[in-house]
Amino acid sequence: MEKSSIWTSFGKPIPLALSQSALHRGYTILYLAPQQSYIDASLNSYLKSAVYDGDSLFDIYKLPVLFGLASLLIQLPFSVRKDVRRRKELRYGRRLKGPEMLTPREFNRMVKGNGIGIKTAEMKPMIRIPQRAESQHMQIIGDTNAITGRRF
Repeated sequence: MEKSSIWTSFGKPIPLALSQSALHRGYTILYLAPQQSYIDASLNSYLKSAVYDGDSLFDIYKLPVLFGLASLLIQLPFSVRKDVRRRKELRYGRRLKGPEMLTPREFNRMVKGNGIGIKTAEMKPMIRIPQRAESQHMQIIGDTNAITGRRF
């Protein structure tokens, strides 16, 4: 099929190709019919009654738009907080090495501590080690007799 050999009755080439059966029947040009207008009022009334049940465009999209707006308003505070945290992380960088000063609550949340707890005199809540890490080695650092509170 040659796309360049198809010509309209107006003498302009178009990027179409005739089928093999049309070529065998001797067709060489495509005929462009004059522009026609159709009466679509009956089709419009049929679609409105049978397919859309008489609903307007606003009626069809009212609930999805309302639920979309409601979910946006519910999720927006959470996503803004995460975006701010991510923006700060991108601006100041992420801590990769070295110690971090954390409260017991922050530490428990960061390591998902749910196992053995360590309690000191200065802190009311316990620092908890993750249960999966209890069998690993731990190092606790402090001043001499810092845990018992006695000094020599």
